[in-house]
Amino acid sequence: MPTYLVTLNASAGLYQAMIKDPEDREDLTRQNVGRLDGKLLGYYYGNGNKVYMLAEFPDTAALYTVITAVFATGGAVDMDVVELFTSREMAAVCKAIPEKFGDYSPKLAED
Repeated sequence: MPTYLVTLNASAGLYQAMIKDPEDREDLTRQNVGRLDGKLLGYYYGNGNKVYMLAEFPDTAALYTVITAVFATGGAVDMDVVELFTSREMAAVCKAIPEKFGDYSPKLAED
C-alpha cells in the first residue's frame, strides 16, 4: 500500500476541545484510518500547531476521505500530503528511466 506523510495544521478549536476533554487522539485516528482499510504507522505532535500522521492507504481516494472528514470537523485549517517511496521503489523508478526514455540526458542549467 502507498505510504503517506500528512502534516496537519490544527485549529485553535481542536486544542480547545482537547483541553476541555483530554484524550489520546491516536486511537481515534487509528480507527478512522482503519475504516478505509488503511494502517496508521505513526501519529505525532510537533512545534506550534503541527500534527503529523504517517499512514498507509489502499489508494489516494481513501486518504482524501479521511482528510475531508477532518476538515469537516473544523479540526484542521490546512494540510500537506506527501506520498513516500521506499529506497527499493526509488531504485525501480531510476531503473525504468533508461528502459522507457533511452539515453535520457536533459540539459542542465549552466552556472
